[in-house]
Amino acid sequence: MASPELRLDPHDGPLHQFAFDLRGLRAAAGTPSYRELAQRTHYSTSTLADAARGLRKPSLDVVVAFVRACDGDVGEWTARWHALDRVAVEPDGWPLVRAALIGAAVTAVLIGFPAVVRRACRTTPKVSSSS
Repeated sequence: MASPELRLDPHDGPLHQFAFDLRGLRAAAGTPSYRELAQRTHYSTSTLADAARGLRKPSLDVVVAFVRACDGDVGEWTARWHALDRVAVEPDGWPLVRAALIGAAVTAVLIGFPAVVRRACRTTPKVSSSS
């Protein structure tokens, strides 16, 4: 028996919304197993499951095959796939936050966690309560 899909929050960005809606399309088609979809599409079960996982943008060929196998509107889904290129996959500012977190993690490993906490406390801007 296949493991259940991880929860996906469609509000986490356009890519998650796209994957969430792919799952909805699959549900509307009667929730065929990924094995059944693989037989219909000639793509592997892991490729099809990845398309609905929302971690990276699936290829257009995979999306079209997935949508056809679920009797969806290929034109609509093709347009949605292209629209993903026109919107930021990550919310504004997230690349900077991610880079800062990665930098802090590397620093923590290199010089030790307590030193990182002390440095963060020194550099964290103070928020004024007056307006």
